[in-house]
Amino acid sequence: MWLQLEVGTARSLCWRVPTAINPAPATDSQGHGRRALVIEAAHTYFPEAGIEDLPALAREEIVAGLDGRLRRRIAASGADDPTLPLLRDELVAQLGGTADATGALTVIDRVYAGRLLRHQVPPIIAARCLAWYGYWRSDNGGPSLAAAEALSHAADAWVAQPSRRPELDTEIIATAQLLAGAQLIALEDVTV
Repeated sequence: MWLQLEVGTARSLCWRVPTAINPAPATDSQGHGRRALVIEAAHTYFPEAGIEDLPALAREEIVAGLDGRLRRRIAASGADDPTLPLLRDELVAQLGGTADATGALTVIDRVYAGRLLRHQVPPIIAARCLAWYGYWRSDNGGPSLAAAEALSHAADAWVAQPSRRPELDTEIIATAQLLAGAQLIALEDVTV
């Protein structure tokens, strides 16, 4: 199933370019994308995002068949549990990020690039998702800013120049590989 941001990106893109995405995004019965504990935990390092939904989300993933010691500990905690921020930090650290916004972006990059490189989403969707985090990249620096800007430009060109789409898809894939580095995160394999 596609993630929430991927579904929203596809809808937005199809509104502008009706034939852009085929087949339609895989969603739940209500047309929503999947919320992933890894992504939601990373989001909590950004302003205005809270950690209170993480325990319920961890429980949902356990019911869906994803498991792991840390996921179970998050699921067993409460929204106001003082250990919840530490568990979140441990989750992000286990996936190669640091306990800050830059580390969160590292994890997010590895997830979305991994989904692209495993052919779970089209290049244009991955490019738009990775570029969507641009505001936080500019505030938190790090090497991913230039790559995200390149992805944003490639995605804009993809929409504006349909004849260049195969070439731009290749460019998006190469940039996503650079952005994610050697460590890709497959959400279905994360047993934290």
